[in-house]
Amino acid sequence: MNKHAAFKQIYGPWALVTGGSAGIGAAFAWILAERGINLVLIARNPERLEEKAAEIQTQHPNVQIITHALDLSLSDSVASLINLTADLEIGLVVANAAMETSGGFLNSSFSNQQRLIQLNITTPAHLAHHYGRLMRDRKRGGILFVASIAAYGPLPYLANYAASKAYLLSLGEALHYELKPYGVDVLVLSPGLIDTSMAEQTAIDWSLVYAPYRDADSTALAGIRALGRKSSVIPGTTNWLVAFARKYLLTRSLNITLFGHLLRRAITSSRL
Repeated sequence: MNKHAAFKQIYGPWALVTGGSAGIGAAFAWILAERGINLVLIARNPERLEEKAAEIQTQHPNVQIITHALDLSLSDSVASLINLTADLEIGLVVANAAMETSGGFLNSSFSNQQRLIQLNITTPAHLAHHYGRLMRDRKRGGILFVASIAAYGPLPYLANYAASKAYLLSLGEALHYELKPYGVDVLVLSPGLIDTSMAEQTAIDWSLVYAPYRDADSTALAGIRALGRKSSVIPGTTNWLVAFARKYLLTRSLNITLFGHLLRRAITSSRL
């Protein structure tokens, strides 16, 4: 059995990818299609979603693709998604959809902060709970959370976003241990900056933070390769070194002061 067939046997026949129309989510969709896994792609923009599905289908005509335009920041969205996939055997969940609120915490409406909490925390937790139970019963499957190196310490001016990713990191690493005896693999992928629409929409000038960009394809591939082998992975040497320093070398107070200073000078003044 080749490696793609073995992968499909563990994580197929269907994979659910949130935020699957662009960026890391789309990269995951391509990689999974290459491995012969059918796709349920979820994103807010129906046109972009259909375009991405058509591109993948052209290259992989034997892969079935279901698209569903859905705003996962709404409280009833996961229930809708569960109904959509009730007759499908989802062997892999890639919880990738996320949003960022940059700037001072008080300068964004609480409804916006609440949307972030729903999308970045509640939705992936709900997905993991529902599909994780089904995988546990089948004694196979995988859950992949897309977090961020922002998860490795508090970040002023990205306070809610960093906190939400810290939640995913903690949850995913714990579930890796809990579900391993049942044959279910859980991984947390913690990328740094990726050249995506989220990076473009932020109020932060990342060039002033000296943070390197990494492409979505190699980032997603790092997650696929680490699934079943590790509880978490940080793609890129520089990203790994930053996370290591934040976790093991810097005090919590110095962490906040240093990164608060860096982000304060890089953020749009009106958003402080």
